[in-house]
Amino acid sequence: MTTVVDPLVAPFVIYNRAGTAIVSIVGGATASSTVGSGFGDDANPIPRVCQTTIVLVTTSYDGSHHLVLARLPNDAEVGDVVEVYKDAASSGSNPVVFPNAGESIGSNPVSTGTNPTAGVSVPEMGGIVFRKVSSSLWMPIGAV
Repeated sequence: MTTVVDPLVAPFVIYNRAGTAIVSIVGGATASSTVGSGFGDDANPIPRVCQTTIVLVTTSYDGSHHLVLARLPNDAEVGDVVEVYKDAASSGSNPVVFPNAGESIGSNPVSTGTNPTAGVSVPEMGGIVFRKVSSSLWMPIGAV
């Protein structure tokens, strides 16, 4: 925590979000099991806890709908890193990670919230790391 003192206004506190956190989320389900049926507005958001967030996405298969989605933090700052992994205890397919509407991942199209081609699938045996490099662009650093 840092206290910022501006001589023209009252002091205010800014919380330092440096560090690493591990969080778990349940992926958002799609309307069908068809590849490409999911999009960013279906995705559950990943919370921004600190500068580096490691996310374990829980997936499941209910007999019909098994594509699950996660959305990168909407309040991320330039330089933030998000690592996404499928939770080892999960069943079903690997999660698909989407940017927020108005953002993109690498050379994928800008997300409108309803276009399925804006997402990136997490590799089967590992994860994927994203870094926010501008106000509207995430770059995949690579699979891990």
